[in-house]
Amino acid sequence: MTDAEFRQWLTDEVNSGRMDLFQREDLLHQKQLFDNERSRIKRRYRGLVVGYAADQQFVGRTVRDLVDQVKRDRPQRLVYFEPVCSDHIILA
Repeated sequence: MTDAEFRQWLTDEVNSGRMDLFQREDLLHQKQLFDNERSRIKRRYRGLVVGYAADQQFVGRTVRDLVDQVKRDRPQRLVYFEPVCSDHIILA
């Protein structure tokens, strides 16, 4: 998914009432934090799942592990994450 596609998807979520503007802007900000560290993340966390929630980086062995960490530490916040496995972006 490209950045433009991600932004459009979030806009569609807001327009349909499944997400509010704060959540959209927050996820875009968390993605920007990830993008700012992308090179370092790809070198350091290959094979893991890396995400950002509430301006904090989270790293897990699986998506479930990452989501559980975020739910425990930042329970009311959404998380932007990507599996670090290749040059392709995978969003789940």
